Amino acid sequence: VNASAIGQYIIGACVVIPLVITSVVCLMHFDKSLLTPFMPNGIVPVLSAASTALFALLGFECIISLYSVVEDPLKNVPRAFMLAIGGVGVLYLLFVGGLTVSIHPHYFSEGLSVPLSQILEEVLVDFPFVPIAVLIGAMFGIIGTLHSMLWSTSTLFTDVLKRTHSKFIQGALSKGTWNNKVAILVSTAIML
Repeated sequence: VNASAIGQYIIGACVVIPLVITSVVCLMHFDKSLLTPFMPNGIVPVLSAASTALFALLGFECIISLYSVVEDPLKNVPRAFMLAIGGVGVLYLLFVGGLTVSIHPHYFSEGLSVPLSQILEEVLVDFPFVPIAVLIGAMFGIIGTLHSMLWSTSTLFTDVLKRTHSKFIQGALSKGTWNNKVAILVSTAIML
């Protein structure tokens, strides 16, 4: 649990720091001409981007898997969930706002499948570390999702086994044969 918590802090820092750096650099390159007209194509493109915004907030369901290791889970898990959603919402708005006011929309038009890191490399020539930061953030975002899936799966698997009426399984649980390490190994095998 402690190693997982430390890993989660490292993963979080490697995701949040690149987001903040990219947002700040983009906001420093504020171009008010990009805001006029504000919504040249109306509300439809904004609504069509809602699925992307929703996808950016996925992953918070894994907080619920921590109920077995959190003190006073009935109080603290919902609090962690709300704080996490709020924090990520602010980071997301800061990030998207920074991109909106610094990068021309033609980079994001339909049909172009250019990675954000490449667009930032073209637009922010004086800041070559920003595309690298975006790639690091994306990589650790994926690692964080896999870490959360692994933790959630192992917790779920252990809880299911605890509810099983099999004498063999209950014996393995009581002898300590089944522990968190074994649960994580089995969960990893299932995920692969």
